[in-house]
Amino acid sequence: MRFENLYSVLPLLLLFLNCKGCMEEERDALLQIRSSTNNPEGTAFSNWYGEDCCHWEGVECDVSNSYVIKIIFHYRMKEQSSTEKWHPNATLFAQFKGLQELHLPGNQIEEFIAPNALHELKYLQKVDLRDNLLADGSHLCWGNMPSLHFLDLSRNKFHGDIPKCLCDSQSLRELQLSNNQLQGNIDACFSNITTLRYLDLSSNLFNGTFPSSLFHNLPNIESFIISRNKFNDAISLAIFANLSKLKHLDISFNADLEIETESPVWSPSFNLNQLKLAACNLNKQTGKRIPSFISTQYHLQYLDLSYNSLVGSIPLSLLFNVSSELRIRGNNLSGSFPRSQGNMSSQLAVLDVSENLLYGSLPAAINSILPELRHLNASRNNFVGSLPESFGAMKQLQILDLSQNDFEGKIPHSMKSNITSFQYLRLSGNNLQGEALPRNSSWCNLRWLFLERNHFTGLSLDGLSKCSSLLMLSIHSNAFSGELSRNFPVFPQLRLLILRENHFEGRIPLQVCQMKHLNVLDLSQNDLSGDVPTCLDNITSWTEESVSNHFDSHSWFASVDLFFDNRFSVLYYDLFPLVPSMDVSSNKLTGAVSLQISKLKAILWLNMSNNLLTGPIPTLANLSYLESLDLSNNKFFGALPPHLDDNPFLVIFNVSFNNLSGPIPSATQFSTFDNSSYLGNPNLCGKPLKKKCFRELVGSPSVKRSPSVKGSPSNLCSVRSISREPDKGAIETVDSPSGNLLRTVKCQDMAKECIEEGLAPLLPYAATSVPNLL
Repeated sequence: MRFENLYSVLPLLLLFLNCKGCMEEERDALLQIRSSTNNPEGTAFSNWYGEDCCHWEGVECDVSNSYVIKIIFHYRMKEQSSTEKWHPNATLFAQFKGLQELHLPGNQIEEFIAPNALHELKYLQKVDLRDNLLADGSHLCWGNMPSLHFLDLSRNKFHGDIPKCLCDSQSLRELQLSNNQLQGNIDACFSNITTLRYLDLSSNLFNGTFPSSLFHNLPNIESFIISRNKFNDAISLAIFANLSKLKHLDISFNADLEIETESPVWSPSFNLNQLKLAACNLNKQTGKRIPSFISTQYHLQYLDLSYNSLVGSIPLSLLFNVSSELRIRGNNLSGSFPRSQGNMSSQLAVLDVSENLLYGSLPAAINSILPELRHLNASRNNFVGSLPESFGAMKQLQILDLSQNDFEGKIPHSMKSNITSFQYLRLSGNNLQGEALPRNSSWCNLRWLFLERNHFTGLSLDGLSKCSSLLMLSIHSNAFSGELSRNFPVFPQLRLLILRENHFEGRIPLQVCQMKHLNVLDLSQNDLSGDVPTCLDNITSWTEESVSNHFDSHSWFASVDLFFDNRFSVLYYDLFPLVPSMDVSSNKLTGAVSLQISKLKAILWLNMSNNLLTGPIPTLANLSYLESLDLSNNKFFGALPPHLDDNPFLVIFNVSFNNLSGPIPSATQFSTFDNSSYLGNPNLCGKPLKKKCFRELVGSPSVKRSPSVKGSPSNLCSVRSISREPDKGAIETVDSPSGNLLRTVKCQDMAKECIEEGLAPLLPYAATSVPNLL
C-alpha cells in the first residue's frame, strides 16, 4: 500500500523538482509594467514579493514550462487619482510569448504605447480592456490575431465609425463594444465574422438604418444586443427567423425604431431564452398587440415588452411561458390581474406590470399562482380592494410595490408577521389605514420602506429596531401621532428619513445624530417643539464633502418625493445621489439655532421656516455648496450673517417675516433675489427693497461729507442700518469690522450734523435733512 501511494505522488514530485519558477525576462517585464503605473511605491501591486512571479497575484503560469499564460489585473488603479492615466507599453506585454489571456479592466488606460506589438502574441485568446479610457480607433484592429476569440472593449471612449480592420477576424466568437460613443451605420463587413456567437453593440450612438443584412451570414450567432442606440428605421423581426441558434435578442430602447412582429407572416426557427423589446414602437402598424410568436417560445426565461403602448389584456400564457422575469410596465394593458385555471402555477421570480390600466382586485390566492415570486411591481394601476392575506404565505417575496392604486383596508397581519425576506416594500398613494407597523414586525431584513400618502394612524417605529440595514424610510402624509422621540430607534445605515405631514409631537429625536450616513431629513409639517439639536454635526454625510451620497442601488426603480421651498421635487435614487438636505419647517421649534449648523458644509438644502426660532442667524460661510435656504416666518433678529454672499450656488433664499436689520448684501448672487425674499423685516434696507441704507445716502446731493474728527476710528466702522422713528429722525447703528455694536447715532430732522449721544463723534461726515431722504 505504501508503494502504491508513492507511485501516485511521484509525477507531482518530479514536476515540482523540474519547476524553476518564472522566466527572468518575464519577471523583469512584470516589474516594468508595475513601474509604468506611476502608482506611489507600487501600491497597485503591493503584494508582489518573492522571486517566483508565477506566485504573484494576477499572474498565472503554465505548470509545465513556467511561461506566463494569464495576466489578470482587475481594477488595480482604482485607488489612483481620477486625473492619473495609465499609458502601458505594449512591447512589455509582448514579452510573454505564451500569453493566452490578458485582463486589464478598470485601470484608466488611455492608450497603449506601440499597440501593434500586441499582435505578436500568437496564442492570445482573450482580451478584456473594459472600463478604461481608450479612444483611439487603432485599438480596435485586433482582427488579424489568429487565436483571439474573446474581445471586450466596452465602457471606453471610442467614437466615430467602427474600423473595418475589426472585421478581419477569422476566429472571434465574442465581441463587446457596448457603452462607447460609436456612431454612424454598422458596417456590413461584420457578416464576414462567421464565427461570431456573441455581439454587443448596445449604448452607443449608432443611427440611420438598422443593419438587417448583417444576419444573413451569421449562422452561429447566439446573442445579439443592440439596445440603446438611435436607429431610425422600420423593420420586421422576421429578419432573424433563420438564426436557429439565437438565444438572446435585445433591441430595446431605440426610440425612433419601429419593430413589427405580425407582418409579414413568418415562423421563427429559434427558441429564445431572453427577449428584450422595450421602448421600440412595437407593432405600431398592426394594432399594438403583444407579439403572437411569443407563444411558440417555450424556453423564455426573460421577456421585456415595457414602454410600447401595447393594448389588450395580459395573456395568461405569458405567466407560464416565461420562467424567470416578465416585465410589461408602461403600456396601456387593461383587464384584471391574470388568474390561473385549475392548479397551474407560474415559475416567475420577477413580475412587473406597473404603469398600465389594470383594474379589479388581486387574486385572493396569489401565492398559489406565483409561488416562486421574489419581486412584484403592480404600482400605478387601478387595482382596488384589500391586500390579499395570502401575501403572508409568499416566503420568498423580497420586493413588493403596490403604490399608486386604490387599495383599502389594513395591511394583513400575515404580511407583517410572516415575511422575513422583505427588503423593499412600497405601499404609497393608496387608501390603507390602521396600524402600519406593529412592535413585533418580522421585517428585520427591510432596506426600503415607503408608506406615504395613506391614512395610517398606528406606528411603532421600535418595531423596526432590528432593521440594521434600513436605508430609506418614508411615511409622510399620514395621520401618525404621538411623541416622536420616545423609543425612536437608531438606524445606522439610514440615508433618508421623511416623516413630513403627520401629527408627531415632542422634540426632534437626538437619535438622528447617531445616523452618520443620513442624507435627507424631512420632519416638516408636524407639531414638534423644543430646540434644533446641537449634535447635527455628528452626521458625517452633512459635514464631510468627500462622503459619497451614492449607495447600493437596486434594479427596482423607485422614486422619493420631497417638498422644499413649497415646490415639488422628485429624486430618483438609482440615477442621482440623494441631495443632502434638512427640512424641519412648519413646526413649533423654539430657541436659537446653534453655531454647529455652520459645520454642515456638505448640505445643499436647508429649510427651517415657519417656526418660532429666535436669535441671530448663525454664520453660514462654511456652507459653500448651499443651494436653497429658507428661514422665513421665524423671529430671527440682527444682521444677515457675514460672507453669506460668498456662496455661488445659492439659488433659493428666503428670510422674510423675521426681525432682521441692516443692509442686504449687494453681491451678484443676491441681486437675483426679489422683494419676496426679504418682506416683513422693517429694518432691512438696500436693494431690492425700496428702503435705502445710510451708506447709500452719503453720495446724495442732500448729504455732504465733513472731515473726520481727529482720532476717530471712522475708517474702521461700517453702517449696519438706518431707520426712521417718529419724532427722533433717523437712527443709525454702526458696527466694527468684527460685527460688535459700537454706538447709536440720532440725526434730528433739521440738524446740520449728526450728534452721537454719550460718545465722541465718530462719523466722518455731517448729514442734513436725512429723514427727508428716507
